[in-house]
Amino acid sequence: MSYVSKKTVILIILGMLAGFALSYTYVKGDNQKVLINDVNAPLTRMVKEEEDVCPIDSNPRSENAIATFLPVSISGGNTFEHEALGKEFDSVKFSESLYNYETGQDNQTSPYPWYIEDIDTYTDLGKIKIYYGNTAMNHTPHIAYVVKDGKVIFVASGANIALERSLPSGLEASETLDWNKGKYKRTKYEFAKGKFIPIWYQISCNVE
Repeated sequence: MSYVSKKTVILIILGMLAGFALSYTYVKGDNQKVLINDVNAPLTRMVKEEEDVCPIDSNPRSENAIATFLPVSISGGNTFEHEALGKEFDSVKFSESLYNYETGQDNQTSPYPWYIEDIDTYTDLGKIKIYYGNTAMNHTPHIAYVVKDGKVIFVASGANIALERSLPSGLEASETLDWNKGKYKRTKYEFAKGKFIPIWYQISCNVE
């Protein structure tokens, strides 16, 4: 091998090493390395809700991106329970302790301004209504009642709570865990035999 070809090989190797090094980003407050483009990176592991991994640092071009970790299985398969389940949905009664953003106070005398979403899940759940309410003026909504045939069949709560249908049958609830760090959680609830069972949850982080 000539001197020129050896030099070329060395330059190629150095370039590859430089590119490899530049692809790393680091989690704030933790020296955990996150290699975005590597399937063996920590991003491809399960992250529990209590772990401090957010936000994720990257270059300016990645700002506003979201990094999502692998889902964590919820063991036990316990049926989701709430005191409102099975009760007739009364828009007045269920709004007594909520914050009315139209009047700027706790709801007492004025009709509560529920945000109502009609969804056809195209699953065993069929058509449902979701009533979203607020318990404070920030990071709304905070509670969601899922109503079918006039009765509450599911309740979810949390900052910026949002529900959507999930295949093959069930619902997924997303919420904000930490607004400042950009930490989010999504939970899958499987609908079977008229009940909702939590199956997994998944943590996501802002990329800054």
